[in-house]
Amino acid sequence: MDGPDEPQKKISELQAMAARVRRLAIGLTQAADRERLMQHALEIETDARHLQAQAAQMPIRQQQVQQQQQQATEPQPYPADEPR
Repeated sequence: MDGPDEPQKKISELQAMAARVRRLAIGLTQAADRERLMQHALEIETDARHLQAQAAQMPIRQQQVQQQQQQATEPQPYPADEPR
């Protein structure tokens, strides 16, 4: 299972990859090749943004799951424990 830092690590890796692709694109002489690499960098950056949005929602989901688990594990009163 991924640790809590995994999404941020992946986001950083994607952002670094996009920056490398952009640097490579700048050095190309063929406009078509340069355009293709710049488009690829944009797609990588979009993936990073989507992952970042998902990561921002993770604490909310984790809190909801924890609350549900806590409610499920709370002791339920036995019929003998209920007031008459």
